Amino acid sequence: MTLTMRLERDPYPESPEEFGNLGEIAYNARSRYVLGTESVGSERMKEIAHKIDSGEYIGMPVFAYVHSGGTIKAAYNNPFDCPWDSGQSGFVYIPVADALEDYERRKMSKKLRERVLNILCDEVETYNMYLTGDVWGVIIEDERGKTVARLWGLYGEEYAEQQGSRLLKEHTNERESTASTVQPARSDSPKSN
Repeated sequence: MTLTMRLERDPYPESPEEFGNLGEIAYNARSRYVLGTESVGSERMKEIAHKIDSGEYIGMPVFAYVHSGGTIKAAYNNPFDCPWDSGQSGFVYIPVADALEDYERRKMSKKLRERVLNILCDEVETYNMYLTGDVWGVIIEDERGKTVARLWGLYGEEYAEQQGSRLLKEHTNERESTASTVQPARSDSPKSN
């Protein structure tokens, strides 16, 4: 039996806010778009910027490009080409005290700060996948079109393809091992008289 895999966009993806992220993605409350996990006013935005600069928070700017939808990216300078439809939308950050507690440390090292910042950037990337509809489901079907397995909520098309291939291989191996233990009757075997 032949199995096939297909990818579909997840029509009801779970927001990355539900994942228990390390940090927050603060964005301007006046925005018409939800561009992060924490909607803040201008005073709070200034406070976050000051606390990042002072070292009380670990974080960096987040930029948005909004034109028929939105996309965000953590960067120190605007990574988008269009100056009219893009600009800084906020910050991704975590208080140093919270990071130390999460990692069960007493003191912030340069290596830990780097690690935390990388995780914060990954969280922005995941949230961007959610914003742009880059969340997928994998469906494994037999030759009759019957669903054998499915897996939803996969962030990033490449990751979804990897997980789909793994699932396809797993179910193919499962079917092959089942088929090898059961010997089908052959109709072309000689009949004894």
